[in-house]
Amino acid sequence: MAFVNDIRQIERNLLAPLHAAVERLREARERRRLYLRTYEELSNLNERELADIGVSRADIPELARKQAMLG
Repeated sequence: MAFVNDIRQIERNLLAPLHAAVERLREARERRRLYLRTYEELSNLNERELADIGVSRADIPELARKQAMLG
């Protein structure tokens, strides 16, 4: 039984960093998806629509980045 517990502990020690890395990749992929969606939606607005919401075209990348970080 001690052998089985040792193996399980080794598996946890080896797999925990892998699981954490996979989770970070999932979160990064989700942030990227949100960035691209926000960027595309704002980019599709015309100059008048952007002006109505107080945004210049140059602001779009930064606004999309902020939205992606907020989730």
